[in-house]
Amino acid sequence: MKGRVGSLGARYGLKIRRKLEKIEEILRKKYNCPVCGKRSLRRKVHGIWECKRCGVKIAGGAFSP
Repeated sequence: MKGRVGSLGARYGLKIRRKLEKIEEILRKKYNCPVCGKRSLRRKVHGIWECKRCGVKIAGGAFSP
């Protein structure tokens, strides 16, 4: 386990920690911006995604745009 999930240690069970690891990997990933086309779309808060290059904010899913 890596990242924040690794700090949980042996608590909460392996299945839950693996699910959390997948979700966090999706959250931290960069996506393609629909406006400028560059891979710079990052999650700001739940459902709000912002492009670091052109500054556009879009509403999308909680885990992926």
